[in-house]
Amino acid sequence: MLIASTRYTAADLEVWARNERVDSLNARRLLRSGKIERSLDVLEAFARDGRCYAGISWGKDSTVVADLCARLLARGVSIPLVWVRSWWRNPDCDRVRDSFLAMRPGVTYSEVEVAWDEAREARAKTSRYIADGIAESKRRHGDRSITGVRADESKVRKIRMRTWGEISPNTCAPIGWWSVADVFAYLHLRGLPVHPTYALTMGGLYEREHLRVDFLAESRGEERGRREWEERYYREDVRAIAAGRPVDEARRIQ
Repeated sequence: MLIASTRYTAADLEVWARNERVDSLNARRLLRSGKIERSLDVLEAFARDGRCYAGISWGKDSTVVADLCARLLARGVSIPLVWVRSWWRNPDCDRVRDSFLAMRPGVTYSEVEVAWDEAREARAKTSRYIADGIAESKRRHGDRSITGVRADESKVRKIRMRTWGEISPNTCAPIGWWSVADVFAYLHLRGLPVHPTYALTMGGLYEREHLRVDFLAESRGEERGRREWEERYYREDVRAIAAGRPVDEARRIQ
């Protein structure tokens, strides 16, 4: 269920409609594959082994993981969902969150708000605020976490899956062996909210699986034209963030 937005162009929606037809076909294949049942069993086994939580960003992978966790409620297993969020986040993440929680009211959900310290980020040469959020999530729910990591995203993640499989000592990757086609097929199959970003492809110029939904105005992904993409679709939000102002809550109806 693609979240409605005034950001789309007619060409964007035309490309999305084509992609959605493919998702519908892939959903039938996914149902026959046994992957969903395996992921549910893996999640249940991990959760029953001790305290844990699922890290959620409201992108495609984590929304699938959130729904798999919600389905375990029927088996008597409750897994807390935690979103590490910031004031410079993509504002449409809030809308995916609201839609999902309305659909799955029984889940346990909380958020960790992180702060930006420019001097510290420059010294660390890494995203320390993400580490802060993870540390707080662990303080609340224990060291064991569930992620939306998939092997086909990178060589490092493929090595992780080949080394540990879905479950390592402290992490669980229930969709680790899913493809990106499986993920979009599952979203379609379950009628889950889909972040507008995945349809903001400049009429097909960008591949939807390469688009990020988390933080705006950052350097990650610039080699794939991220800055140009943000200027096209989130111009006002990026300028507000650059000026040190949170995205305008009133504009989240877009």
